[in-house]
Parts: sequence; structure tokens; C-alpha cells
Amino acid sequence: MGNCIGLRNLKKFLSFIISLFLHCITVSIYGIIQFIYLRKKNELWTYKEIIILVVMFFSVFTCLSLGCMIGQYVFLISYNKTTNENVRMTKYPGDVFDHGCKKNCEIFLKYK
Repeated sequence: MGNCIGLRNLKKFLSFIISLFLHCITVSIYGIIQFIYLRKKNELWTYKEIIILVVMFFSVFTCLSLGCMIGQYVFLISYNKTTNENVRMTKYPGDVFDHGCKKNCEIFLKYK
């Protein structure tokens, strides 16, 4: 089994991760608003508030994970490396395909 995220589908994968990250942020903000609204309305904890807290916890954890993943892929794009090259640095000495951060990003954005 090989590396499934290649140059041809990296843009689509990165845009999917970014859209999922934005969705998680939206869910978290909406959860906070709903939680504050329900807390002003009731003095006792209801099942709705507990469900909102669980969803918010899951959403925040997912946001953190996706944020780290986005950061890793932006790092890999800026150095023009694959995940395999990054993990096995000793096996692949030197940066043959590294043209500098700006040029690497241009190459990535212009690739079809």
C-alpha cells in the first residue's frame, strides 16, 4: 500500500481539509452561542446542554487535529517534499526539488 496523497490530488485534499476545518470552527461557534442561550434560559443542566458540550468538545478536538494536519501539509508544500521524504530524511539526503518557499508554492498552485 503506497502513499495515496500525490501531486495530482494534493490540492483537492488540502482544500477538503481546509473546508472541514472551517466547518468545525463554525460548529464550535454555533455551539457556544447555543450553550450560552440555553444557560441563560435554564438553571438546571438539560440533556441539550450536555449534547452541545459533547459536540463542541469533539469539534474543538477535530479543529486542533485538522489545524496540525494543514500546518504539516503547508510545510511539506513549502519545502517541496512528500510525506515519505519527510519521514525518512536519512534515506533521501538533500533537497533536490526544493526551489525556495515562494517558487515551491507557485509550482504547487500552477500544477493542474
